[in-house]
Amino acid sequence: MVENSNDWKLGYVLANLKIKEPVESNSGAIALVPFNDRRLTGIQTASNGAKKLLNGFHDMYGKPTCPSAIIYYESAPEGVKSIPAMVDFRNCVAMSYILPGWGQMDFAQISSPSNPLWSDFFDFYPALVDSRDAISSINPAQEIFGGKNAPFEGMSSPYVTQPPGEFIVDTNLLSLLISKWEQRYVSPGTDKWDGRKLFRSLEMAYRVLSLPVKNEGSIHDFGSSIALWVSAFEILAHPEDGKVDKTVVFELLRKAPSWYYEELLDKRFEVQTRKGKLSATLVERLYDDLYNARNAFLHGNTIDVDVWRYKGKTIQIALENLAPVLYRTALMSYLGGPLPTSETDDDIIRAYCDQIYEDFLMQVLDVQ
Repeated sequence: MVENSNDWKLGYVLANLKIKEPVESNSGAIALVPFNDRRLTGIQTASNGAKKLLNGFHDMYGKPTCPSAIIYYESAPEGVKSIPAMVDFRNCVAMSYILPGWGQMDFAQISSPSNPLWSDFFDFYPALVDSRDAISSINPAQEIFGGKNAPFEGMSSPYVTQPPGEFIVDTNLLSLLISKWEQRYVSPGTDKWDGRKLFRSLEMAYRVLSLPVKNEGSIHDFGSSIALWVSAFEILAHPEDGKVDKTVVFELLRKAPSWYYEELLDKRFEVQTRKGKLSATLVERLYDDLYNARNAFLHGNTIDVDVWRYKGKTIQIALENLAPVLYRTALMSYLGGPLPTSETDDDIIRAYCDQIYEDFLMQVLDVQ
């Protein structure tokens, strides 16, 4: 694709995120780019509104910040320019950055993963450059149409601070998700059921991965989050002509690509189903705990703190800390393989991406 910086248009600004390298779609139709990307610089040169918007952000202490942005190619298919396409692309990228962050968690010590753990980092800022080249904000709560000469001051979220250093990107997951995004919005660009439910599941996961502070980290935050996690799993596992329950999710989790650690294949646990007890692997047991906690909260039961935890012999782990790694297992089971080839294909990197999550699950087995 022959292009210049004027061929690109500004989609959405991500005020809480500062990435160092762009993330591109396979077709070159859309990208998440850092502030210093030449295409974003070209957009600012061509649009005073975009320049004002992108350069108008600061943190809660008044220090200027450099946001990232979603941009799209002007000649891209119309579907790519739609809000659902940009949201779905953003969600693909967000999962590939956030889930390995949870996979890096070390139960033996207090650790600070290098990756963002919350989807708030990837939220779209509620302001756009409109057809007048002015900044406007349209949402269910308000409609504000600024003039071309109106000042703009935006602020990144006070709740999230980006970790220092380089992010680990789950390139295995990202490549599979971007391929599905391309099929849905570029070629052939069809709205098929299997793609539709994948992206709806990703949207549930994106929402549940927002920082649980709506009610100051109370039981209501955690209960709502666990309920959304189960919904994300059930949407992904739901058969086209049938019903879904936890056994259907178990079946999806069993389809996970081969584990390096054979212990993760052992059916050393038992879970209760409508048909009686069932031998289960670790990931099935963990999902069963998540499912039971969801039911306890949504059915109005008295909630004991142990309901929210996986109980090992030496340590107890919050179920909400386990759910992201379980969800990555479900995603890879659903997406299958083989992984798309790329010019930067590196078997070591691909193996490391999977190893992060397996090492995490082995930690869980070690506390038995």
